[in-house]
Amino acid sequence: MYIQAPVSRLRCLLWGHGKLVGQEVRGELSRPAPQPRTRTAPHRPMTPRLHATISEPREQSTGSASISERQPKTDQKGVTYTALEGNAFVLEFRKTGTRVLVDPWLIGPLDFGGGSHLLYQGTKRALRFTEASAIELARSCDLILITQSINDHCHKPTLAVLPRDIPVVAAPGAATVVQGMGYTSVQACDHGQSVEAAGGRLSIKASQGALTGPPWAKRQNGYRLVENTEQGARVYYEPHADFVQDSVSELGKVDVVITPPTTISLVGYRVVHGGSPQNLKLLTMLAPDAVIALKNADFEEKGPLASYTKQGDVATMRVDMAKIGALADTQLYEPEPGQPIHVML
Repeated sequence: MYIQAPVSRLRCLLWGHGKLVGQEVRGELSRPAPQPRTRTAPHRPMTPRLHATISEPREQSTGSASISERQPKTDQKGVTYTALEGNAFVLEFRKTGTRVLVDPWLIGPLDFGGGSHLLYQGTKRALRFTEASAIELARSCDLILITQSINDHCHKPTLAVLPRDIPVVAAPGAATVVQGMGYTSVQACDHGQSVEAAGGRLSIKASQGALTGPPWAKRQNGYRLVENTEQGARVYYEPHADFVQDSVSELGKVDVVITPPTTISLVGYRVVHGGSPQNLKLLTMLAPDAVIALKNADFEEKGPLASYTKQGDVATMRVDMAKIGALADTQLYEPEPGQPIHVML
């Protein structure tokens, strides 16, 4: 569908309903030289306990994933990342076994409230959660981490079914939302602040992240997560590849960066910066050993506001990283929904 409206009007829609995530990474990836090393992580066999259905786009079941099963602890520094489509994923720190459910969208479609489903609606392409399986997944995690107050990060239909006693660390606006829903252990983490979580096993520091409103609006959050053990893993996550340099500079080097590979623009307004030089600048500043591509719109979308433009993908990101000496040896991982990626450092 094509929509005719002034740019300023659509920007107001965007600011009112939040950012629209989106990129589909399609096509076979070539491997030009030189390029960063890409590791195909082995999948550790596990005894299934809880299954989220994994389906082809035509809803033909092809298997299942034990998403709620904890990985065994190891003496080696590392993390396990499991994509849940959209911005949602599970991040597990392998030395302490700490599991974090990030920006959960598990139940129902994605829209931005207030009748916005007429303009935009997203549905999962691969994973289907029941209320019971969503609850068990949340119960398998030590905390929920939320970067933004907007519905594709702070998804109210999902949060409405999860147990209210699960600890939550969230950006201030999102913290207000979950507190209003009856969650009993909520820590608001503003820019520059740090909190201890998971019984002290994890330190979380917030940085200035995405600008999802007008230029004078308060930015959303990025996070550095540090495993509190000897040589624990350090991870940075911000879902838009948007940041303030001074704020990120305070974080220092990390081991893993989770970031989108694609730039998303809606009628000329850039909402995700993944395919831009800005993302490469972020990676150079943080100097990670590994990058995990956040494929945060690899799901079904419909409506006038789903007609955005995209630039860049995982293959392009790989080539661009190879051109920067400091990133040439950085491993680049491309996840698939429900399939754990083991990043050993």
